[in-house]
Amino acid sequence: MRKRLGIIVDELHRDRLPDAWGINRDQLPCILARTGEEMPFVVVSRDEIGTCRASIERLERRIGDALQAAKAPPEASHLAAVSDSREPQRSFERRST
Repeated sequence: MRKRLGIIVDELHRDRLPDAWGINRDQLPCILARTGEEMPFVVVSRDEIGTCRASIERLERRIGDALQAAKAPPEASHLAAVSDSREPQRSFERRST
């Protein structure tokens, strides 16, 4: 996904979501974005992810549109895909794709 979007993408389990970010568990899964060290913000909500109907192409298009609408500078953008699964992901904690 990083190659297609041109930005860093991390996957984050809900148990690793910092409370300071102010994201409620009922908002998960979601895609967050941040610029530099600023507070992350939701760019693709749970409902918007659902409308993609398991299509990676639709999700990538939705993310790209949301980042453009937020006017996030591409050189400083960082995405976190936050999972709401019950089981923590053990194969990795951080992944750039």
